Amino acid sequence: MLSQVILAPFLAPFLVEAASVSFSAATAFQAPSEIVTSSNVLTLTKKLSVKGYNARSAATLLGLSKIPTSPHSTTLISLFIGEEFATEITFGTETFESIVDTGSSDTWIIESGFTCVNITDSAPLPEADCYFGPTYNVTDTFKQIPDENFNITYGDGEFLTGIVGYEYITLAGIKVRQEVPLVNYAAWEGDGTTSGLIGLAYPGM
Repeated sequence: MLSQVILAPFLAPFLVEAASVSFSAATAFQAPSEIVTSSNVLTLTKKLSVKGYNARSAATLLGLSKIPTSPHSTTLISLFIGEEFATEITFGTETFESIVDTGSSDTWIIESGFTCVNITDSAPLPEADCYFGPTYNVTDTFKQIPDENFNITYGDGEFLTGIVGYEYITLAGIKVRQEVPLVNYAAWEGDGTTSGLIGLAYPGM
């Protein structure tokens, strides 16, 4: 107790100094840039799977048949009804509707002559049972990458495999030549109109 009384006078100047410190907000180095609207815009359309709900939605994967609502909340239509969004994308010279997916980074298209299989046991099924839209016909603009394959499984159990190559892709008016998979083996529950998926997430996903 005595040591506390003796030390107190020595600490007082430091406490006073600390109490006099002031802070100011950081100053921006430059003015904010002007917001410019791009002419390269995706037009989205709602899609509903043949099951009547989106099997890849968070609501379905969490086992929620209905999203709870209250007078104090807003319902997310895409989760409540199970809808997906699609837009047009061009592979080479062929244009397709594809699902827009912000939860994956792979952009792929279904190839003509693909094999459709059952999700649970991989038993062969008619192509129509995968419910894809039009299929991509390989042309001279597609250049396959030797010994490189595509293989992905989604959270609901759907899975796809195929080959990988370079093709000219046009999306929202922007044309690039990039590496893309062509799916030739699919366990898929589509919506009857979309032919692939546009992965807009970071590459790590």
